[in-house]
Amino acid sequence: MGSSVSNIRYFEARPSSVEEKSGQAFVLELGRALHSYGTPAHQLEDALMRVSKQLGLDGQFLTTPTSITAAFGPIGNQQMAMMRVDPGVAELGKLAELDAIASKVLRAELTPDQGSEQIAKIVSNPKRFGPKTIVAAHTISSMCTAAFFGGHLLDVSAAALIGTVVGMMAVVLYKKPETSRVMEPLAALATAILAGILGALFPSMTVYVITIAGLIALVPGLTLTLAMTELATRNLVSGTARLMSAALIFLELGFGVALGQKLAALLSSEFHFTVTPTNVPLAAEIIALGALPLAFGVLFQARARDLFPILVAGIFGFIGARAGASLFGAQLGAFFGALVVASFSNIMARTLDRPASVLLVPGILLLVPGSIGFKSMTAMLSADVIGGVETAFSMILIAMAIVAGLLLANLLIPARRAL
Repeated sequence: MGSSVSNIRYFEARPSSVEEKSGQAFVLELGRALHSYGTPAHQLEDALMRVSKQLGLDGQFLTTPTSITAAFGPIGNQQMAMMRVDPGVAELGKLAELDAIASKVLRAELTPDQGSEQIAKIVSNPKRFGPKTIVAAHTISSMCTAAFFGGHLLDVSAAALIGTVVGMMAVVLYKKPETSRVMEPLAALATAILAGILGALFPSMTVYVITIAGLIALVPGLTLTLAMTELATRNLVSGTARLMSAALIFLELGFGVALGQKLAALLSSEFHFTVTPTNVPLAAEIIALGALPLAFGVLFQARARDLFPILVAGIFGFIGARAGASLFGAQLGAFFGALVVASFSNIMARTLDRPASVLLVPGILLLVPGSIGFKSMTAMLSADVIGGVETAFSMILIAMAIVAGLLLANLLIPARRAL
């Protein structure tokens, strides 16, 4: 992603003053940077509208996962700009820094030109956490997921191994666009083969648990939830595109696992995608609950000072979801968990002057139904169409419950601004 506006195409129907052009350039650079760090359409458009208005610009915006279209000026005499962008991946630390830059420009502590320069510096800065830390976060998230799914010590150890392999693949393949496009199916293939080999060596191992645990960081549960949120907020184009993106990733993961299953069968190992519910020891659950939000915070490149609030948000959301599920069922449990996480995130955003999404994104990951979607896809690939459809319907219900909780929280305790 470039840091200048040289590749933005303008369609000009009216002359603009130097100040207007400076403000427009800042808004466009801000929009492109926010988009690249995973801001969903409804938040991005609201943020750009707010910034434009406070800079004295009459701006209208349309964003999709791959483009940003902006129009400045009164209808009938507008100057338009269009940017082709790649789908963003959340980087919470840089998102918070961009929010701070926008606030300084709006308070006149920085000029729009200075703000654009600061945005370019933020974009060019390296990631906060290097490859070794990212691999460790993949390992920890896989271990915690295996524990949450009732895996015993052997399952957790196997999940750690597979999570480490997936993390190393992510570090290597995500460096280039060409290789990043095949990350999901290749990771699923490697995971299934490793799970099959380990299952053959240790028959007591729960192959399904270690498979989903190893892939947990790639399962598009958050993408699905964001898509449903965009659709619920009437951002239909972006929501539909993001929904199809989530469906495609599920298909890629399912294909990779199915192929890996066949290859692993050559080693006399069979996959069994059935989960026998087990009681998770309280100590294991507490450890996993303490480590998983922090691992997600690292994967999403959060600032170190935000990791403890992220941990608290994750714990609150888990407790809310568990309490709601015990009283009203799984769907309403997800609703209460999302309500608690979003309310806490909005309160912290208002108190500490930071974007609510910094806490919301890692906190909500403990609730998103990505593993259910993966189970649905594997059921369909195993010719259990009815079971797959039932599971997919359950996934959609849980996603909508989370969206309802987020929207209600924003109504009851609004965040200080769009981000």
